[in-house]
Amino acid sequence: RTLLDVLSSGRVNVTKAMTKEEDERERALHAQIVTLNSQLFQSDQKPDDVRSTVLKAKLEKARLEYEAFQANLYTAHPELKVQRGQSRALTIAEAGAILPDNRTAILEYVVTEKNTYLFVVARAAGKTAVAVYSLDLRSDELGKATESFREQVATRDLTFETPARRLYDQLVKPAEKQLRGINKLIIVPDGQLWDLPFQALRRGEDYVLDDFVISYAPSLSVLREMKKPHAKTPEVQRPPTKFVPDLLALGNPDLNVNEVAKLSLLRAEDFGPIQSSETEVNTLGQLYGRHRSKILVGKLATEEEAKGEAEKYRLLHFATHAVLDDRNPMYSRIMLSRDEQREDGMLEAWELMKMNLTAEMVVLSACQTARGRVGAGEGVIGMSWALFVAGSPTVVVSQWKVDSDRTSELMIDFHRNLVRRGAMTKAEALRLAALKLRHGRYNHPFYWAGFVLIGNER
Repeated sequence: RTLLDVLSSGRVNVTKAMTKEEDERERALHAQIVTLNSQLFQSDQKPDDVRSTVLKAKLEKARLEYEAFQANLYTAHPELKVQRGQSRALTIAEAGAILPDNRTAILEYVVTEKNTYLFVVARAAGKTAVAVYSLDLRSDELGKATESFREQVATRDLTFETPARRLYDQLVKPAEKQLRGINKLIIVPDGQLWDLPFQALRRGEDYVLDDFVISYAPSLSVLREMKKPHAKTPEVQRPPTKFVPDLLALGNPDLNVNEVAKLSLLRAEDFGPIQSSETEVNTLGQLYGRHRSKILVGKLATEEEAKGEAEKYRLLHFATHAVLDDRNPMYSRIMLSRDEQREDGMLEAWELMKMNLTAEMVVLSACQTARGRVGAGEGVIGMSWALFVAGSPTVVVSQWKVDSDRTSELMIDFHRNLVRRGAMTKAEALRLAALKLRHGRYNHPFYWAGFVLIGNER
């Protein structure tokens, strides 16, 4: 609902309305969070030692203070509140207008405690039709089946095919009559289904990806707003005559793996250098050309550079580690090189939301960036949600801990397809890159099904 309101009404500029005292208070609170993060980085204590525990408690308190400050801003400035209730429910005709052509269908799911419902929107004989299916799938059993299947694929389990067929039969097969002649699917998951890689389900001997171009959306109302030209607020629109460089790509940042692991309570080896990601972004720089791209690797791939440059580019690509915070999704973060004087090297979701992006797509070529807290009707709340609020209508994110070498292959081919695409959509470009891996040596879906496109597929 909040995401829809922001996209419908335009994001308000809180900073312009703040008093000098409020601005200073916000800067102080932000600096406090950065300082505490840095102290945790530099602490030579183990994660469960007293000093680390105290620092983490202080960090949690500082985050709460910052969140309370943000909430109080809207109380002090009621004119900044997003207006609720402006977006009415879509009509069938308006839902059909979202479809780019007659070969695209929408699959929207609603998961309840006792049943799951599938709504299929497609055009037939010049009219938009909606079919509804009641699926005999309880929320709890669907959650278990989804998580089990995702885990099988994410761990390269070779016994995944039986559940892949069963889930297809349960979730997609009932709509096959409406899917005749269809080659593109826009999937609107609900609840646990945000964790399900629909592209890896088995349709007979084929995968769903073999037969369909797939993209995902938080809701049809949100997708409609993402497709509108006015989705970005006027203050961040560029003059039409201004040259817009294509690509900003950051890869293989210089991380102190022990410090990052200590702060994230993960293993140090999870944050080692990713040489393939450096090769990845350098190759992308060659694809787009020196005058149309900016490539930052190693010590140059800093959080400060990302914040300072991101608003200038049409495409953003982060090839680095990412950390998912399930408990506090807005503190999920992209790991970058640290400038000790200014930033802590963690570009967190709440910081992304404050940016004014004009990028038509953001790619997070990192592990598990698609995952976040899932709430009824909210979709994935995490990195992708933050990037939508920041202004990008399309994000590409991963659903599990991906293989770095194969990810680089996939991403290079994805961008190569974009550069050469002609009338090809972004979703089609991603599918072609995935199919190339799928038909090569690395045919297990672990290698090619991990990345999904959410938002505007074009």
